[in-house]
Amino acid sequence: GEWTYTLIDDKLYLNSSDYNESQLEKFSWDQVFNRQDAEEEYRKAFQTGSRALYFAQCSNEHETWLPLLEKAFAKAHGDYEAINGGFTGEAIEDLTGGVTTELFTTDILDKEMFWKDELLKVNDQFLFGCATGCFDDWKGGSQPTDRKGVVAMHAYSIMEAREVNGERLVKIRNPWGKTEWQGAWSDGSSEWTPEWMQLLNHRFGNDGIFWISYKDLLRRYQSFDRTRLFGDDWTVTQQWTTVDVPWTADYNDTKFVIKLEKKGPIVIVLSQLDDRYFRGLQGQYDFSLHFRLDKYGEDDYIVRSHGNYLMNRSVSTDLELEPGMYSVLMKITAKRFSSLAKPEEVLRYSCKVRQEKLVQIGLAYDLAHARGQVKETEEEKKRKVEQKEKARAAARQQQRDDFMKYKYKNWQKSQRTKERNKRHQLRSEEHQRKKAEAAEAARQLQVERDYKEFLAAREAEARTEAQDTPQAASSQLGEPPNPVHTPEGPPEESIAAERPAAAAASMPSPPAETTDPAPPLPRAQPSQNQTTQDKIDEFNHDLSAIPSTRLNPLLIDGDAVPPPPSTAAPPTAASISDAASISSFDDSVDSLLDLESLPDLSDPPPDVGPASPTRRYASDDDDADESEDENAEFAADPWNAVCVVGLRVFSKDAGVSVAVVRPKVGGEEGETRLDVDDPSKGVAEEGAVGEEGVEGLERELEEGRVEGV
Repeated sequence: GEWTYTLIDDKLYLNSSDYNESQLEKFSWDQVFNRQDAEEEYRKAFQTGSRALYFAQCSNEHETWLPLLEKAFAKAHGDYEAINGGFTGEAIEDLTGGVTTELFTTDILDKEMFWKDELLKVNDQFLFGCATGCFDDWKGGSQPTDRKGVVAMHAYSIMEAREVNGERLVKIRNPWGKTEWQGAWSDGSSEWTPEWMQLLNHRFGNDGIFWISYKDLLRRYQSFDRTRLFGDDWTVTQQWTTVDVPWTADYNDTKFVIKLEKKGPIVIVLSQLDDRYFRGLQGQYDFSLHFRLDKYGEDDYIVRSHGNYLMNRSVSTDLELEPGMYSVLMKITAKRFSSLAKPEEVLRYSCKVRQEKLVQIGLAYDLAHARGQVKETEEEKKRKVEQKEKARAAARQQQRDDFMKYKYKNWQKSQRTKERNKRHQLRSEEHQRKKAEAAEAARQLQVERDYKEFLAAREAEARTEAQDTPQAASSQLGEPPNPVHTPEGPPEESIAAERPAAAAASMPSPPAETTDPAPPLPRAQPSQNQTTQDKIDEFNHDLSAIPSTRLNPLLIDGDAVPPPPSTAAPPTAASISDAASISSFDDSVDSLLDLESLPDLSDPPPDVGPASPTRRYASDDDDADESEDENAEFAADPWNAVCVVGLRVFSKDAGVSVAVVRPKVGGEEGETRLDVDDPSKGVAEEGAVGEEGVEGLERELEEGRVEGV
């Protein structure tokens, strides 16, 4: 939108090198003898006139305005490589300051209006370029087609449109200076007569200029680049800003506001930076622009921008508007091409091999992006400071809440551990008790078994002694001797009578249970001469040496825990939420947590147990791991689409102004978003501001609280 002044010299690139540096030309030139000055004649033949130039050439040999203009255009963009290729409409925009709109033949619904209101005004209000073959590859491969001399994917310029004797004819020029149309009204066709030649001032020849009918123009050419020209009665104003582009297509929160003071025609252009100036540093994102125009106080939008099929540098619309306040809502669609080199990769390579080129495009990059620098107003700065303080307080509160949750979870975990240890202790004590009872029962059983064996042995010994020495046995047991014995042994009645007396006299009493085990005494080996009393003494000695069962206290965390009373009920989950427990928890947390001692957000997180330094808490480990795994996929190569956009407004109203309205810092969440498919959704909210909202916005514009001109 701004004119750039460029100073150049008249040194231009030539097709042929100098005489002394050439090889093939000099060799061929020197084959001709009798030259008075071979070098001077070589210079006139190969290095003189427009035809000797390497790039652009004029049809007149003595004119050089076109190559000089091309050199200035290349210098403004950096070099000749930067202006290689492109669209005719964009070049005409840069050279004339106009606004180019891309039109396809299929979009021209009213062909009569297009002819009268636009084509007939060529070179006055509009400039036109045309091309064809834009969709030759739609089947996956290009195939040669007969276009009667029209070259596909090649730019032509429309020089004149005339309606003579009922015939609508268009004059077209091929920039190559050759290859012309071969259909009706072409050079040498039957339509031409001397009268028509004179009326149209046309001459035959393969010079690239030809006439074609309006009907064949729409049939043979598919696209038109229409550039609207502006005179001195037009006023242009513009405003640029930078916006973040999400990966979903939606209307951006940042918008432009237009204020008109009087009714008249207006042309609105939404543009992005021309990466031709800093090619190589444009990055991997490609942006497509779209906007719509709303008026404050109305429920529906007025117009949408005219979309482009091929050119994506800008979109525009032209219409006539009444005085008032209008908002331009932007929708920017971003596509990412991973095959393109990232700016850092270009810098890493170019800084070694192309330092001068890197400096050139780097300066152009900085100059272009300086347009989108966001200038904060005093109101925005104030809101930003308030929002920062609010966010800081919210973050500290969140930090305190997270810390409280962490401590509470650890306290709950410790309580559950204590209850679990108590349950384990009770089960262990029960198991030890049952084990001791089983051991005591086994010991009693063994004592009874040993006692029975002792009685049996004693009876056998008594019978043996009675047989050998009846008198001694009788005196010892307190019974009268029985002199008469049969070989089979004493009578059964006498033996039965002897057993109770013997049991009463010699049965040992059961040993009492001791708390400490007595060390085992050495046991003498029985001898053959051992008496009955000796055996009784030996049995009593062995019985007293049997140790009693003793329970050891359960060790928990290295400390002996006394067993609870047998009548105590097992702990339950309800005891955790007891008032005393909660009170103790609050006291412990309050003693550990000091709000003034909490670290700042910019400081590293404190070491608070297992949760630091990543601020992950015990019960959230699994969720945090999953979240980190998901974020790690995007952390290496995140979506980072930033677009610098500008709005230019052409109007015959000298008081027209444009402002950038960004969303308020710290706006309320849950705002109603504009719907792409529903044009009335979101507009009603903006239109509902009424006169008060319009007046408020006007006051902000006057006081400088929004960025605008």
